[in-house]
Amino acid sequence: MLDMINRECLRSRLLPALIVLVSASLLSGCYFAIGCDPCPYCDRPDVVSNRMFFVNWSNFVTVANLDGTGGGGLNVGGMLDDPIGIALDLGAGKMYVSNYGNSTLVKANLDGTDAEVLSLPVNSGCNGVGLDDTAGKLYIANNSSDSITVVTLEDMSWTVHAVATLERPTDVAVDPVAGKMYITNDNDTVTVANLDGSGGSSMDLNSVLDSPLGIALDLPNRKMYIVQNGGVATANLDGTGGALLPGTTGGRGLALDLAAREIYVTRADNLITITNLDGTGAENIVADPVSIPSGIALAP
Repeated sequence: MLDMINRECLRSRLLPALIVLVSASLLSGCYFAIGCDPCPYCDRPDVVSNRMFFVNWSNFVTVANLDGTGGGGLNVGGMLDDPIGIALDLGAGKMYVSNYGNSTLVKANLDGTDAEVLSLPVNSGCNGVGLDDTAGKLYIANNSSDSITVVTLEDMSWTVHAVATLERPTDVAVDPVAGKMYITNDNDTVTVANLDGSGGSSMDLNSVLDSPLGIALDLPNRKMYIVQNGGVATANLDGTGGALLPGTTGGRGLALDLAAREIYVTRADNLITITNLDGTGAENIVADPVSIPSGIALAP
């Protein structure tokens, strides 16, 4: 019975999808896809599970298995311009990519199709992004204007918040339950503020930070993880307990797989380093194609 279902899936959906995919690839420059539309015989979730997505400075998104195999690139409608941040809304089947080069946000399907671009304040220096998929909000750290842009995903409207203590912010992560956002700054501090931008205050983590570029939160354990020049640092969400994790290396972006208790770090030398949450067990992998990777997001 299973073989019959598999043959039916292949005949009714996958073969026509391959024909459409090849044609679309030639026209759009998209040279990878992660699946076809749902069919009566296939479950969609396994198409986007156990995958990593990361942006590359050469204007494409790499999608690969979590071990680095099976990688391919998406040009996302040719709308990327020095991308830095990426977030995944797996429930809606969407990705969001921030462009530093032209201060825009790109929204697309997880296979890179149906891309659309949202223009944001000129020369704002869009850097890392943080997603609150429950509230349908996306937060963007603006490196050139010391502010946070909040995008409402339903209608793609946006507002800009001037947050106290920001200084060339590089990334933002969101705690939707507590109503807080955590923002890394180029002056080796972390700003914590309310989601409306009020109440901004600075956590001094100079002893463990060196030009931080990315931040991710372990909310169940009330921890933050920050990638910077000297490796991965960790601290409690109240700013105490700051420490540099031994065995980690510097990088440009990071993401957490909390179920596997692992950290993924993208590096300027085109490697991805995977470690345990305590910094042990470091493993370097290559996920091709790759060209100076930056922000990374996981679909574990």
